[in-house]
Amino acid sequence: MTAFYDSTAGRLTCLTDGAASFAPEIFADLPVADQNALLSAAGEVEIRTEFNCFVLEQPGAAPVLIDAGGGALMGDKAGALAGLLADKGIAPEAVGTIIFTHLHRDHVGGALDGDKPVFPNAEVVMLDIEKDFWQGKADQPGGMLIAAYAGRIRTVSDGDDILPGVRAWHLPGHTPGHMGLRIGDDLVVVADILHAELLQLPHPEVSPIYDTDGAQGAATRRAALEEIADNGLVYVGGHQLGPQKFGRLRRAGPGFEKTAP
Repeated sequence: MTAFYDSTAGRLTCLTDGAASFAPEIFADLPVADQNALLSAAGEVEIRTEFNCFVLEQPGAAPVLIDAGGGALMGDKAGALAGLLADKGIAPEAVGTIIFTHLHRDHVGGALDGDKPVFPNAEVVMLDIEKDFWQGKADQPGGMLIAAYAGRIRTVSDGDDILPGVRAWHLPGHTPGHMGLRIGDDLVVVADILHAELLQLPHPEVSPIYDTDGAQGAATRRAALEEIADNGLVYVGGHQLGPQKFGRLRRAGPGFEKTAP
C-alpha cells in the first residue's frame, strides 16, 4: 500500500512494510472500556497498526529512505520494503541516504541482512543522542545497525539541516534520540509519537509501554500535535493506517481530529 505527498522539498512516498495489532495492555493509561468505545465508533474491533517507511525523491538527487521497516526482525509481520522499492525501480545500491527516526527493530530491520548492510552505498543519518544511546549494544537492533553501517554514519542535532529542505526535529520520549523531520514548508514526519491514532489523537496523554519515558513522550506528542494543528501542516508517521497516510489536524476538545491533507 502506498500514498504520497508532494511537498515543497520533494515527493514523499509512504511504503507499508507490514502490519500488526496491539493488545489493549500496550496503552495501559487508557481504560479498556474507553479503548473499545473509540474503536467501535470508528468501526474497528482491534488496535491495528502499520509499519511505515518512506522514500523522498528530490530532483537530481539519489533516493532518500526514511526508516527501513522491520525486515526479518519482525518475522511475518513485516518485510515488504524490498519488494516495494523494486516496484519503484529503486535498487538497494541506488539509495543515497537513509535517515533513521530512531533505532527500534521495526525501523531498522529492513536495513540489515543478518549483521550485514542491505544498502551498500547509503550514508546513514540519525540524531546524535540516538546513536549514543544504542552504541555498543550489540544484542539490540540499534546496536546492530550502528555496527553494520560503521564508518558512514552522520549524526545531527535538533534543527540541523540533513538535506536540502529537510531538517531534524527532536521528539524525545519514545527513545531519547527519537526525531521527526521537517520537510519543506508544509510537511512533517512525526515518526512514532503516534502508534494508534484512534486512541492517541483524542487522548494525547496516553503513551504506549514501548516509550522509554512515557511522560516525556506525552508532552512531546501534545506539543507536536498542537504545532501541526495550529500551523496547518501535513503530517505522516511511522504507524498511520492507510489508505490515506497523510493528513492535517484540528483541535477537538482536549485532543485532535485528523482531516484530509
